[in-house]
Amino acid sequence: MNNKNNILDLSKFDKIEDIIFYDEPILTHLKKNEENYLMYLVDTVEDTDIYLIYKIQESELYSYLTSNISLYELFSKNSNPIFKIKQNFNGEVIESNVVFIENIDEKYLPISNSFLEFKPSEKSYYKKFIENYNNNIYLEKLRNEAFYVKFSSNSAMYGDTIGLIELSNDFLTKISSSFKSFIKADFNVNFREKITDKVALRKTISAIQEYLDYRIVDLNFGSFEMGLAVDTVMKKSIEDKEVNKWATNIGFKFKNIVLDNNFDSEELDAISNSYSKKERREIFKPIYDISNNPNYRLQIKDRKTEKYSNIKFKSSKEREILIPNIPVEENKISKDLQIVQITTVLDKNKNTKTVKVIEDLFSTKQDVEYIIDNTRFEKNGLYLDKDISFKVHIKTESGLIHVSTRIGEIGIHKIYDTDNLDDILNNFTKIIHSRVII
Repeated sequence: MNNKNNILDLSKFDKIEDIIFYDEPILTHLKKNEENYLMYLVDTVEDTDIYLIYKIQESELYSYLTSNISLYELFSKNSNPIFKIKQNFNGEVIESNVVFIENIDEKYLPISNSFLEFKPSEKSYYKKFIENYNNNIYLEKLRNEAFYVKFSSNSAMYGDTIGLIELSNDFLTKISSSFKSFIKADFNVNFREKITDKVALRKTISAIQEYLDYRIVDLNFGSFEMGLAVDTVMKKSIEDKEVNKWATNIGFKFKNIVLDNNFDSEELDAISNSYSKKERREIFKPIYDISNNPNYRLQIKDRKTEKYSNIKFKSSKEREILIPNIPVEENKISKDLQIVQITTVLDKNKNTKTVKVIEDLFSTKQDVEYIIDNTRFEKNGLYLDKDISFKVHIKTESGLIHVSTRIGEIGIHKIYDTDNLDDILNNFTKIIHSRVII
């Protein structure tokens, strides 16, 4: 088929860039109405150049630019009509025809091995084009493999919406703490016999930490819904084959083990045998605090198109195994804090109040010390991904309790007018968390 048409108006096409140029343009990328075309110089007869112009898909252009398909394949697989034009050396189209690939003279076709060797410059249109296309492919792949987690409120006051502080304190902080604890525990289980030096073990997990995180590939608001995907592509940077294999699977493992919505006896036994009581508590307590909070619902589904199911610890046996009670070691508290004096303070309005103060504060010492560590943080629903402790100074002055500490360059000082030491320490722990750790 070879139809002679009206002269093709090249002015209606936008030139993007010359892809191949030898003394003159050989292959040029054009666009018209957001559609991509290639203009290919196939012959020169006297004072006339002969070109083939044909439409291609964006995916085909990407494949050609990245050497995944040859120019010959672009031609031979093209089922669209092709413009065959003759253009004089003044750039004027003097003849144009519409043809199909089967009617084109073979001498006009590229060679079969016509792969492009192409490295776009920083200013090239294709630099950004290839980067964006790679990102889109990467994102689409992750979305196809993502599972979804939903955190929603049971309160009717604000409909189905979640507050920012609620989201941070009651969900994101806890689920990320659980994931970090699981990574650390599972890495130890798998590699402590291979990497016997504890320092080397910690350094190894720290070095690959950035490759282990989930990628958030989808978000929905009102109730908070997010699609989480395991990035298997970037993990190729991990050179050790065993560590790479472990890193590739850890995200799936966390989802299947920790975010399980139906534990059976076999699974509970496997968890109990794999992780210590302390590790289990650090992994599952944050999830329990989310899922068993009557104010919220925590749900999961394997794919975007599926229905959500609730994550909830259903039995006392599950809680006993997943969140075992651990005997709390006596906190590293100065013995002076164990001696308590009851003092009655009379204020200007003749009102009395009873204040607990440390006996030694009124006798031989100006202040005493208390250690705030992970236990105190956990007591307040704050989960950390590493062991941590802060030395806190406590003293009384004029019937008030002064609590202070210094962490690096940050000094914290708070005055309390209360007789409850536990409340004081809980409040001060939250202040440390908000000002220093977050």
